[in-house]
Amino acid sequence: MSEHPPAGLFRRLAAAVYDALLVTALCMLTTLCVIALRGGEPISPGNLLYQLSLVATAVVFFVGFWVHGGQTLGMRAWRLRVEQYSGEAINWKTGLIRFATGILSIIPAGLGLLWLVVDPQRLAWHDRISKTRVVLMPKPGKQTSASG
Repeated sequence: MSEHPPAGLFRRLAAAVYDALLVTALCMLTTLCVIALRGGEPISPGNLLYQLSLVATAVVFFVGFWVHGGQTLGMRAWRLRVEQYSGEAINWKTGLIRFATGILSIIPAGLGLLWLVVDPQRLAWHDRISKTRVVLMPKPGKQTSASG
């Protein structure tokens, strides 16, 4: 297991808000590109291809950052990192499982995420299902007990 302590609910929510703003901006850019490709024509309501492009934008943002460094920009700001139980980086398969089950965790009024408050290891449902955990990284310049 990682030497870093598990992240609490407040930090996770704060990072999620930050990342939600970034994903919203990326979805706006995706929309701009789709409209440009359509020659300025509006997108009809319920357009499945467009909706899938927005989901793909979010998936690539989150899973891409998790796989390459373990941190989204919001997680970096709040010193959080996602990792496997062993402390190793996650791969695309694990990231996709984490993303999909993360959506399912928040659907029932956020209970899957709130679960980490009562979980002895501070793991949410999607952490357990994907066999990942979110840890709190030390402040820059601080040494951990394992490093010296």
